[in-house]
Amino acid sequence: MIVGTPRVLDLRMRSLATALCAAAFVCVPAFAQELPPEPVKPAQPVRPQTTRPPPSVEPGPDGNWFVNAGFEDGPDPWWSFAAENPFAWSHFSVTEERARSGRFSALLDMDSTRYEDPSVRIYGVIQEAASGVAPEKLSGWYRVEGWERGTPKQYLQVVVIVWNARRLPQGVRSVGNYQMAYVLGGVDAPPLTITNRKFIFTHAKRGPLLAGAPDPVQDEWVFFEFDLRDDFRTHWGIEPRDFESLRILFEVRYDGRTADEPPARARVYYDDLYLGEESRREEADRWKVDPTADE
Repeated sequence: MIVGTPRVLDLRMRSLATALCAAAFVCVPAFAQELPPEPVKPAQPVRPQTTRPPPSVEPGPDGNWFVNAGFEDGPDPWWSFAAENPFAWSHFSVTEERARSGRFSALLDMDSTRYEDPSVRIYGVIQEAASGVAPEKLSGWYRVEGWERGTPKQYLQVVVIVWNARRLPQGVRSVGNYQMAYVLGGVDAPPLTITNRKFIFTHAKRGPLLAGAPDPVQDEWVFFEFDLRDDFRTHWGIEPRDFESLRILFEVRYDGRTADEPPARARVYYDDLYLGEESRREEADRWKVDPTADE
């Protein structure tokens, strides 16, 4: 109860009203005031989980041993060595920026300026298949954008590793695996000396040359297809069978770069990857003529 003369009461009421108004003004939370809306942030590329998934044990309904071959269901079960070996490997992303079909593809965003060690950096997506016998065909699509050569040994490749086979070629029995590397672009001679790896150079020498190394085709989707069994018979003298798993790596990388060389950069996309018995070359030829052919 407020006690006093009418004039005193009037002054006290005015003071109380002023205080209440001031308090109300001060206590209004910031989010209740009229503020311009925050800009919508673009969706960030999805990265894979850090655990290594097991090999696929049977092909899908389309005969493909790769699971989620077009990356439409996110990154899994694709993986990389980025979590296990961050000194040499980097993460891949699944992105909507480019897609050969569907909405998504795998993105390998290579940039040497992000790392203190200039010498080696590998970007890749990996999957394994416990197929028992090497499938006949390995195929897919890649796209290169923003290629900036920072070193002669900067290249794209697909690596196939036969793990723990019952029969191994001579000279690699102590290693436990033997490999094939299909070079898609960037180098035209073996970039590394690895006793259990054979290199096959699949690219046409298109584009400018630097130190004798052909740069890859840019700004278009490029189809590739390899005859696994024939290639292993030709280069290793043995057909892969009775093994624990096949490990397939789709990469872009650089090796032997020095700190005084220019930055090594590229954005490489892989999509619609296939490991199975059927050739997809006719389908690829149709798509090149009419990109809506397989929709």
